[in-house]
Amino acid sequence: MSAPDWARKASRLANVSRVKQREAAGQLRAASPDEIVVQCLRCRHIGRLTALDLSRRGIAAGAPIASFVKRLRCRKCGSQSVRAKRLAQCRAG
Repeated sequence: MSAPDWARKASRLANVSRVKQREAAGQLRAASPDEIVVQCLRCRHIGRLTALDLSRRGIAAGAPIASFVKRLRCRKCGSQSVRAKRLAQCRAG
């Protein structure tokens, strides 16, 4: 592969990464304020847990995230390396 081909391929990969970041940001904006946003640290998949999802698993909606974060897994890759935040914290900074 010549240098220009490599540069084009790298540029395309960078563009795909930017698109995924924009989609993730859009998911955060679309969520309701009582949801918990969960991001996989391995594959960067982003999911949301609503109060209903938590109650189905026997967790109170206002429970501290630290009390159940070790039980969470990524739906996409199965990794337990996840970061969880309440949406209000995500929007505040």
